[in-house]
Amino acid sequence: MIDYFLNNYKIPFTLRTDQEEDINYCSAYDRVKILNDVGLGKTVVSTAVALIHALAGEIDQVIVIMPPVLIDQWEEWILKLSILNGGDITVTKYKGTPAQRKKLDMNADFILMSMQIMKRDYHQLKSFFGNRRVEIIIDEATSIRRPGTDNFKKTKQFSDGNNLQLLSGTPIDNPMHAYGFIKLITPNIYRNMGQFKNVHVAKYDFWNKPCGFCNLDLLNENLMIQAVQRNAEDCLNLPEITYMPIYYELSKKHYKLYQTMLEEQLLVLEDKVIDVTDTTRLYHQSQQLVMSPQKFSDDKIIPNGYQVVDSVLNEMAGSKKLIIFSNYRLTNEQVYEYLRRKGRKPVLIYGGLGDAERSRRMKLFLHGTKSECDCLVGSSESVGVGLNLQNASSTVLFMETPRTSSKVIQALGRIHREGQEGKCIAIFAVAKKTIQETVQRRVVDNDDLVQEVFPTPKKLREMVYGDG
Repeated sequence: MIDYFLNNYKIPFTLRTDQEEDINYCSAYDRVKILNDVGLGKTVVSTAVALIHALAGEIDQVIVIMPPVLIDQWEEWILKLSILNGGDITVTKYKGTPAQRKKLDMNADFILMSMQIMKRDYHQLKSFFGNRRVEIIIDEATSIRRPGTDNFKKTKQFSDGNNLQLLSGTPIDNPMHAYGFIKLITPNIYRNMGQFKNVHVAKYDFWNKPCGFCNLDLLNENLMIQAVQRNAEDCLNLPEITYMPIYYELSKKHYKLYQTMLEEQLLVLEDKVIDVTDTTRLYHQSQQLVMSPQKFSDDKIIPNGYQVVDSVLNEMAGSKKLIIFSNYRLTNEQVYEYLRRKGRKPVLIYGGLGDAERSRRMKLFLHGTKSECDCLVGSSESVGVGLNLQNASSTVLFMETPRTSSKVIQALGRIHREGQEGKCIAIFAVAKKTIQETVQRRVVDNDDLVQEVFPTPKKLREMVYGDG
């Protein structure tokens, strides 16, 4: 199959052996999961598989659904391909206002769109493509792995009767998440969620949520039916990532506010049955107190975390730029404004940013000189998926550590991928005696989920003071 593809299309580089093997394997199926590590070229493999199906007359068009930040990157990749016997591969970016979307060419070979647009225009799209044979590719498929969500339901309905590829480099850190992938690609393995739980759930917590699992070898075996999965270290000669926590202390005034606000919350929880809502609220409040004290007090408190930002930027040499990740938009906005006041040239990326402006800012970071743009500020949710940033940066600073190890891996995958020539550095700003110590230790050192249940006031206290 790989020869069939290369005899008809020209690509701008030589495929690796593992990519050729994956293309051969995946092209034999109309539904497949591509679960390779970040940076191994899932985009390349999935595109080749879809084009092989088109050459064989099995499909008419390809629809790629992805986070909006990836649309320009996908277009750039597809336009690098060429047909050897002449002709062009056509691409339509299905975005813009409703009026603009109605004017777009929907007969292109590749239609690129976001998940939100697919859901918003679901009925029109379903009607238009209803009599066409299409191959649907879901990039960053973590967005559809929960069966109860609208993302999953609309994807399932939209893909009924069509080819489907799921692309994800995010490790599956909860066995329950595997069910969604399996149900979409090989739906007959489990009749329903009830059967899945009977086979794989060993125990439930106080709120009747699965917290213990069994038969995991069988689960992995079922997950890998019609699937490929490879580790980056087995396929690429990548530089190692250096993990470096930088510990700092809050000012006395700041730490007093931290203690006062959290002690009030902990006192309330002493006299009640603690539920998930309580722990989640406390988690977010304690996180935001570290970098956004003004949200909780009128006193002017400048977080010492900015000293970490200054220190890291002052050490940056050469043409490489810095990526700064935080969990909350308020933190990102404050870091961005701080950098501007210091004479830096940052760009800020966030979820509500318009497509055109997002694209402009990303291009400035990727292709502008360091005097034009020296750092990118955003959340791992809005920036840390799918993008190829290895040519612009080799250093990531986490002002707030993501809540799970899989999110850290995804975020670092933006720089730790093929083409990276520098030494990759992951820096974690950690405020002592705060929840940041707990989060950093559990996510980086122990590979545990931060969002585990803390059912007692004692455990909650340990969490927010960095003793957990």
